[in-house]
Parts: sequence; structure tokens; C-alpha cells
Amino acid sequence: MEFRATPRAEGIDAVNTEPDRSIATEGVSAGPGVLLVGLPERTGPFRTVLDGSIAVSEIAPTGASPSFELRGANPLTIIISSDTSPEIAASIIDRARTEDSDVAVIVRFGGNWSRSVARRVGPASDPAVDAGDRERALCDLADLIIATSLLQLEDLCWRYTIDPDRVRMVPEPVIPTHGGLVDHRLGRFAAPGMVTEESLHGMLIEAFAQVGDLPETAELVLVDGGPDVERISQMGEEHGIRVLVPGDTHGGELLASCCASLHPDLSHGGPRAVLDAMALGVPCIVAEQHGLSEVVEHGSTGLRCPAKGDAFAHVMLGLLSDPEWAISIGAAAARAVEARYGPAAVLAAEIEAHRVAHRIARHKEAA
Repeated sequence: MEFRATPRAEGIDAVNTEPDRSIATEGVSAGPGVLLVGLPERTGPFRTVLDGSIAVSEIAPTGASPSFELRGANPLTIIISSDTSPEIAASIIDRARTEDSDVAVIVRFGGNWSRSVARRVGPASDPAVDAGDRERALCDLADLIIATSLLQLEDLCWRYTIDPDRVRMVPEPVIPTHGGLVDHRLGRFAAPGMVTEESLHGMLIEAFAQVGDLPETAELVLVDGGPDVERISQMGEEHGIRVLVPGDTHGGELLASCCASLHPDLSHGGPRAVLDAMALGVPCIVAEQHGLSEVVEHGSTGLRCPAKGDAFAHVMLGLLSDPEWAISIGAAAARAVEARYGPAAVLAAEIEAHRVAHRIARHKEAA
């Protein structure tokens, strides 16, 4: 596979082709540039933030030993997604540093890191061990590591003995979608996350049943579906609760119409699912669990409670009893998400991370 960058004044365009064939890319003749290394679906949110601000080119390395030429960008920041092979990442970094002395390397972690793999298939499983080995190797290559959540940042520093000065938290951007007061359907609650035998959707059905005097419009929306939907739907029917399973194109639309979104565990979409609901102006009830509870300010931008059916039922009843309070929480949540996780805020944090990465890289080179 080849990667070439040649000068062009107006920006960078990339053309990706089949594996082991060339990737031709045109770059800028001056100014800062960014090379994204990884699968397109992992670099997409980042590209959304940087469009129009920094020249960006992309490479999805699938060959064994990619070769490329880099010209024009100064300084150059190489951002490697955590799904990339360490061997390929090392070859890209080595070649880039022979072409340009002002190069900094950032490894960017998304939501699916080794902890989530271990949770899904077991900490001693081969996929979890392999994920951990890959992460350690990538962290060793990086001048700076970007985590997308506080939980992830703390986990990486602890697991791989990383100096906290080499890590920054830059969340994936959340595009604001709340345009004012939304017609939330009273009694319609969202339950994000894949429905599996291990998920807590059954506990949410039990919480629903404990609420008591539910409105006729009461229903639970299984936003993301999953292999255990039939069992949960049957459980809902036994308790007299309507369960909705939206198609792929209707999940977001139904979520926006819910009076609240329920998040009893990190496996239910993680903090990102909370932020997506908040951006829609939907109040979120989250479990008091590290990684979730930090996302909302209790009583202001969301609500926290223990991950127990009776606790969720109590908070759900409170929202149903005071719809105006629920609307105010949703509106405050949308404003908070835009301020902390909107494109402008994330862009500022991202650029600052690049500056720090280059300071670290120059210090290492001088030493």
C-alpha cells in the first residue's frame, strides 16, 4: 500500500482504494496538517470537528508494510486510532519522521477499548488479552494519548503505568440537536444498549412495574435492539407494559420523543448514549456508577440513583409526576452538552492536545 501527499493550496482530499493498492492523497503546501491512521468509522467524528480548521488526510492501513511520502504539512500530527496494528503504526511513524522533523504522534482511543472487550467476552479471553497487548504497544509509540472519557483515561494510566501528563481527555463531539421544547410523550421511556442476557433491561421492566399508576401512553423503547429482545418483550407483556423495538432508521426519532432515558449500567451504551439523549433534550436517569454518574449533574442536567429497580422506579415516578421539571432538566442537559461536548469545545481541546503532543515530542528529541 502507498500513501503520497503532494502540495495543493486549498486543502486535502483522500481517495481510498482496495487493500494493497495505492491511496493517493493531495495535501497542503504549508501550515499544520493531520494524518489519521485507522478505520474510517473510527476517525469520522474527529474529521467532523476538524473540517475547515486543519488540513486532514486519512489512511486505512490494511497491507502488511505500507509505504508513503509526506510533504507540505508543518508541523505534522499523526493520530492513530486504537484499532491499528502496532507494527503498521510503527512503520508509518518511522517513515514520517525521516521526512519531517516536526512530527508528533497521538494514539486516540474510542469507546471500544480492552476493558469493554474484557467485559463482553471475559478478562482472560484471547480477544481481551490481545486487545491489551495491542494497547500497550500503541501507548509506547505515542507522544500523547487521547482518551474519550474520564473512566478510560484513569484505566489506561493505571493499566500501563502512563504518566498522566501524557494523557488528555478529548470526548467525541456531540452535535446539538435540541431545538427548544420537544413534545415528549408522557410515560415513554428509552432503554439504550444492546438487549442481551447480561444487560439490565429486565430490571428496567421490573422498575416500570413498580411505578404503579402509569399513563396509558406508558411504554419502554429498546433503542438498540439485540438478541434477547423477545424475552424482554414477553416480560413486558406479563407486566402489562408495552415494549417498542424500533428499526435502524427510527431509533433516534423515538428517543427524541421519550420523556426520559434509562441508563442502569455502563453496558447500556456507556456515557455516549447518555450524551446523545441529553443532546436531544431528553432527561437521563443514570446509575451511580463510575463512568456514568459524572456525566450528569444530579437534579440539574440529569438524575442519579442506585442501579436497583425500586430506585429507578422512584425517580421515574418523580418525572412522571412533574412534567415541567422533566422538561427543564432536558433543556439544561442539552445546553450543558453543547457547552462541554459540542464541536467548538471539542475542537479547542483537540488543538490544545496537539500542542501538548508536539511539546512532548520536541522535548524527547532534544533529550
